[in-house]
Amino acid sequence: MNKILTETLYSLDKLILEFEIRKEDAQRLMDLYSVKSNIEQWISNKLSVCRYNYRIILNDNNSFYVGFCPNWKKRNPHVDTGRIEFNPSKVCFDLEFISVYKQLLSLIPKTLLRPVRFDLAIDLPIARDKVYLIKDNRLYEECSYSMLNRTQYLGVRNNHGRVKVYNKALEQQLNTDLTRIEITIDYDKSTFEEVKKILPSLYILDSFQFSVDIDGTDKVILIAVMNDMSLLNELGRRKREKIKSYLEFARYDLTLDCVKYNTILQQIQELIYCDINF
Repeated sequence: MNKILTETLYSLDKLILEFEIRKEDAQRLMDLYSVKSNIEQWISNKLSVCRYNYRIILNDNNSFYVGFCPNWKKRNPHVDTGRIEFNPSKVCFDLEFISVYKQLLSLIPKTLLRPVRFDLAIDLPIARDKVYLIKDNRLYEECSYSMLNRTQYLGVRNNHGRVKVYNKALEQQLNTDLTRIEITIDYDKSTFEEVKKILPSLYILDSFQFSVDIDGTDKVILIAVMNDMSLLNELGRRKREKIKSYLEFARYDLTLDCVKYNTILQQIQELIYCDINF
């Protein structure tokens, strides 16, 4: 088994929970948030967001979000709906987050706290300039400053099936090779079979994965084709077939590790029931 499969790491990168709360309790929380100096607040009429919004800035400059009264929902005279969004890897051990989160959960029946969406992060111990995201029928976007400082996207932002591939080592200033793949998943489509449908495919030009020696002109052509498959049509038949054979060797279809993925789903449940060790 190759290095990628044996050393792939899974983590829960972002979680959005929706809740229902008594109107008076929601107002009490909003009054409390409005007087804290480390909380940004704003009102929005945009249909896709909440009307009352709060971003809590923590001491390490990480943050999390709480919103009340989604503009896309009909108002209830007795009950408010809200959302909380946070990155468990960044905030779950912060004392202020723990305090705010537990206070919020103390006012919400567990049956009225529901996961909406989360980001699954999959880390590959491969340099970013060796990884090429394969385009499919999803919207493709790219932000590139260099082959190492390059972010590629598939799908629509904040929607099920969104994929982001970027240099996690560069972001975290790590002295190692680490490419992160983030996949946005709607919780109601989080079954193993549903998630497999949205996993991306990659080309990986790395000695652990790519077992054929290649250099010179063929390597230049291969890298160019990985970035733009239409260039295959510009090649002669023999060269085209040769490059296509290299592409087959370099292709890596991302698979879902059942045990690691189930651990992520369990973590979500622990956060809902506050059973996680803060």
